[in-house]
Amino acid sequence: MRSSGGAPIVGTVKFGQIGSEVSVGEHNFIGASQFGLLESWIHYIDNSHANIIEQKPALGDFTAINVAGFSWDSIQSLIVTQSASPGSFITVYGLFIDLLPAGVLG
Repeated sequence: MRSSGGAPIVGTVKFGQIGSEVSVGEHNFIGASQFGLLESWIHYIDNSHANIIEQKPALGDFTAINVAGFSWDSIQSLIVTQSASPGSFITVYGLFIDLLPAGVLG
């Protein structure tokens, strides 16, 4: 992501069932035109719960254990939102998703 350089603005990434997505990470841009990297890991526990790891220099605010709102058997969306900020916008340069087969990470 990159901010346009206007007023401060927040970019948020959400993932989950369409219409009830769960916030999994965000980046706060302070105003100057700057790049931001947002990385989150979602580890499914069962069909409807997952652990969220928001990776920043330290763990982010959206890091949580056993979060509801996911559905492995349903269509899910990955969306990027931005806060309302006069004269500012966020440009998204890429969304990358790694899907690993069951058993690869444990």
